[in-house]
Amino acid sequence: MQRLEPVLSREEIETLLAGNSPRARARMEPIGIDLLADDRHLRTMLPTLQIGFARLAESLRRIFASVLRTKVEIREEAAEIVSGRGMVAVAQRAACIIALRVTTGDGGSAFAVLALDPVLTFSVIERMFGGGGGPPKTPSGRSPTSLERRMLLRALAPLFEALDATLEPPGYFRFEVHSVESRLDLVPGFTPDTTALHVPFTLELGQQLASFSLSLPAGVLEPLRARIGAPTIDALGAAAMPHLVADVRVTLSVVLGRAAMPLRQLLRLQPGMVLALDQGRSEPLTVEIEGVPKFEGTPVAQDGMVAVELTRKQP
Repeated sequence: MQRLEPVLSREEIETLLAGNSPRARARMEPIGIDLLADDRHLRTMLPTLQIGFARLAESLRRIFASVLRTKVEIREEAAEIVSGRGMVAVAQRAACIIALRVTTGDGGSAFAVLALDPVLTFSVIERMFGGGGGPPKTPSGRSPTSLERRMLLRALAPLFEALDATLEPPGYFRFEVHSVESRLDLVPGFTPDTTALHVPFTLELGQQLASFSLSLPAGVLEPLRARIGAPTIDALGAAAMPHLVADVRVTLSVVLGRAAMPLRQLLRLQPGMVLALDQGRSEPLTVEIEGVPKFEGTPVAQDGMVAVELTRKQP
């Protein structure tokens, strides 16, 4: 009988058992995994993407005002990065989930989600069926019927075009309606570990508040890193920035003064009472842009309206 040679020598076997071999040490060395990579990469792109979201908010205001034939105001909320669990929470508040196939200029493809709350969903549906005027009859605990879904998509057709036209970078995204669903797990490509950029909007429809949101999967945003990168200001970017932000709406406020009081005094406030403020009659007023003090000014009258003449720029 042929004698078999041992594969390992006694010394090699003892080394393996002791765990001192290079292969064993390699198996024991920790491997670093960046669990927050998606979050970090998305956050670096937010300043550029936010420009498009601001344009989208203005388009939404015009579109819903036309569809509902009423005054609509929109508050753009802060975009947030959500996981699959966060997406489920968003979907649970919605009466209608529109799955959009989104393709990118780099050839990527995935599914985005539009979520409409019950007030907005049934306001649009009621108007499409000839109703209107008063507050919508918002059914509790049901999704739109098949006919209502078709009418909803017809009414929102300008919205889908606005998504193509407003988001940054220009012309990079193309959206196409795939389906209208009642549950998030029916949206193709959704998994519990999906990471998405959730962009919420709050709408004021007369005396009612409604909500609308767009969720873009991280997969379609990832290729943008090479085109956008971290938000740095170079000569080209500085030259282009005024054009990019020219149509972004901002809120300017003139602060007449402020007052602090105990809660018991606040509860006794009645029309006709005079409140003493911390602002002297001869002191300049503070002019704030998006809540940040930027200028000082004095009150004047112009064309029969109260106005403020800017006198100094704050450092």
